[in-house]
Amino acid sequence: MSEEPSTLYEKNLNTIKFCCPDLYREFIGRIAENGRAAEEEAVIEPFVGRRGFPTFNIRVQDKKEFGTNPLEFSNVDYRRTSIYFSDEIASGRSGCKLSKAPDAVYPPVFRLVSDNEKQVIGHSIFDPEREAHKKFGNERLDENERVILLGIGFGYELRELLKISEHKIVVVVEPFPSLFKAALENIDMTDIFSSKRVVLTFSLEPSILQYHLVAGVSHLTIPNYTLRSLPHVSLCPRLIPAVSAARREASTFLLFNLMTGIVAGPKLQTNTVLNSRAAIKSPGVNRLKDSFKGKPVIVVAPGPSLEKNVNELKRAKGKALIIACDTATRILLKHGIEPDVVVTIDYQPLNFFKLRGVDTSFAYLFPSLEVTPYTPINHKGRMFTYYHNEISERLFADVLGAKGLIKTGGSVLTDAFSIARHMGADPIILAGVDLGFPGMRWYADGSFDDGKFTGNLRSNKVEQIEIEDVYGNPMITYKSFYEFLKWFKKTIRTMENTTVVDATEGGAKIEGSLIMTMSEAIDEYVREGENPVAVIDEIFESFNPPSNTDILVKLEELTEDYGKIIKELKTGINYCSKAKETINKGRELKGNNRLVNYLKKINETKTMFSDPRFENRLSFVSTMMERQMADILFYSDKSDMPMRDRIKKIIELDDKFYKKAEKACENMITHLEYIREGINLEEDNAEYV
Repeated sequence: MSEEPSTLYEKNLNTIKFCCPDLYREFIGRIAENGRAAEEEAVIEPFVGRRGFPTFNIRVQDKKEFGTNPLEFSNVDYRRTSIYFSDEIASGRSGCKLSKAPDAVYPPVFRLVSDNEKQVIGHSIFDPEREAHKKFGNERLDENERVILLGIGFGYELRELLKISEHKIVVVVEPFPSLFKAALENIDMTDIFSSKRVVLTFSLEPSILQYHLVAGVSHLTIPNYTLRSLPHVSLCPRLIPAVSAARREASTFLLFNLMTGIVAGPKLQTNTVLNSRAAIKSPGVNRLKDSFKGKPVIVVAPGPSLEKNVNELKRAKGKALIIACDTATRILLKHGIEPDVVVTIDYQPLNFFKLRGVDTSFAYLFPSLEVTPYTPINHKGRMFTYYHNEISERLFADVLGAKGLIKTGGSVLTDAFSIARHMGADPIILAGVDLGFPGMRWYADGSFDDGKFTGNLRSNKVEQIEIEDVYGNPMITYKSFYEFLKWFKKTIRTMENTTVVDATEGGAKIEGSLIMTMSEAIDEYVREGENPVAVIDEIFESFNPPSNTDILVKLEELTEDYGKIIKELKTGINYCSKAKETINKGRELKGNNRLVNYLKKINETKTMFSDPRFENRLSFVSTMMERQMADILFYSDKSDMPMRDRIKKIIELDDKFYKKAEKACENMITHLEYIREGINLEEDNAEYV
C-alpha cells in the first residue's frame, strides 16, 4: 500500500498530480527554480486572520530605472527627469549613480534607480469566505461564459466561482508561483483540483496563455471570456497586458479553426468514411504506446537545412527509427535513404502529389483517418492509422476499432513528433525542422513542389515574420511556422523526462531543445541493437481485425439513430414553417398563443442536441453544418429592428440549421451504407480477396 501523505502540502500536490498533470509538471518546474517566476520576486507571509481563516501578506520590490543625457534629450526632458531625480533623493527611497560625461560635459549624464517596496493583504483578515461570497455570490455565469481569474490566492474566490459558473472550466493565471506553494501548504484545495474544472498557469507569455484560454474549446463552443481579479495581482504590472494579448491570439486561433471547419468540414467527414476499410484492416497507433521507450527516434522534416546532414542518417538506419513527414520522403529517397515510417495527414486531394509516383511499400504508412484517401489506397505496404479528433474517435471506435488519438498541432510535423512521443522515444532527434526560410528557401532540393513554394516566398507572396535562428541571428518565417514553434515550446515544456535534440543545424530556435549536429546526436544516442522496424513488425503481426458481423451490427445501430434524429429534425422544420406562416399573416404577435406554442416546439427540437444518446452522432455531422453554426454564432440581434422582423430572422436561422442538419444526417446514412456495402462485397467475394 502507498503511504498516506503526511502534510497538507503533499495531500494537495498528490491531488494535482493525479487530476491536473500539466499543472503539476509546470509547478514542479517552477519550484525547481526556487519557487519563483523568472521575473517576479515576492515574499509571501501567511498568517491566520482574526476569525481563524488563513490569509497572507505579499511583498514585492518595485524597481525602476530612469536615465537621461543632455546630449541625447531635449532640455525640457532633462529638466523634467532632474526634478524627479531631486524628489526621489529627498524622499530617501532611491539610490543614485552619477557618471561623468565625455570631456566634462555639463550638466552630467546620470542614472536613477528607484527601489520601492509594495505590499498587499491577499484576503479579508476577518472572514475571506464571506468576502468571496459577497463579491461573486450574486453573479450568474451561464454555460457560455468562461471566467479568467487573475490570481488564485488561497482559493476562496475560486471556490465561489466554481459554485456559480455553469461553464465547465475556470482559467486561473497566478503570476506568483511562491504564493501558490504557500496556498498548498495552508489550505486544503483538494476539492478544487479534483473537480478537474480548473486550468491554471503561472506563465505570463501570451503564446503559452493562449493554449490555457482555449483549453477544451472548439470553434463550435467558443465562450465569452469574462475577467475577474484578486487584489494581489496589482503587484504584477505585466499580467494584464499579457492576458489581453493572449485573448486576442486565442480569438484569432478559434476564428481560424472555424473558417477551416467551414471549408474543410465536409471533406474531413467524407475522407474518414472513405478511409474506413483501410482502418478496419490496420492496427492503430495506440498499440505502439511506449514501444520505443528510452530508444532514439529521428523525425525528419523537409526544411532546407536537411541538405547539410541528410547523408548522416545512413549511419542511423537500422539502429534508430526514422519517421519522415510525407513531404520529406522524396528528399530522403533522392539521397538513398528509406524512412521506416511515413506520416501523412492533409485532407486535401493535392496532398496526394507529395507521394504520387513514389512506391512507399518499403515503409509503414501512418495516415490520419482524415487524410485524402488517395494516399492510403495507393500504399501497398503496411499501415497504422489514428484519429485526429475526439469526435471521430467517439463515433467510429465501436465500428473501426480503437486506433488512438493524436491531437494535431496543425501540421504533419507536429503529428510525427507526437507519434514519436507516444512511442516513448527518448531522445527525439529532429532533422530538417527549419520552421523558417534560411536562404529564402522553403524546402530542401528534391521536394514535390519543384521550387514553387520558394518562388512564392521570393516574390513576396507570403507574409513574413522575423524570428531568431539557432545561431542567434535574424531569420524569416511565416505565421503558420511561427504557430508551430509555439506548439513545440509548449509541448516540450511538458516532456520532463524526454530529451528533444534539434539536429537540424539551422532554422528557427526551438526553445527547450538541445542543439547538436546530426553527427554528434548519432554518436551520442544511437547504438547497435535490435532493428527498430522489427519492433513494429511484431506489433503489426499480432493485430486481429474486428469481425465483419460485429461491424455490421454497429453500423445498423448508427443508421437507426440517425433515422431517429432526422425524424426529430423534420418536426422542428415543420414548426418553423408554421411559425413563419403565422407571422406572414400579419396577426398581432403579443398574446398570440399559437405562435408562442410553435416557438416552444422549435426550441424543444434543440434539446435533442444535448441528449446523451445522440451526442456523438450529432457532433460528427456538425462538420457538415459549420457555415450555419457560424451564421448563428455571429448573428447580431439588432434592437432597432421591428419585433416581427427579429423573430422572423431567428426562425429562419433555426429553419436553415435544422434543414442542413437533416441533410448532414442523410449524408451520414449514405456514408454508413458505403461502409456496409464494402464489407458485404468483400464477404461475397472472399475467395478472390
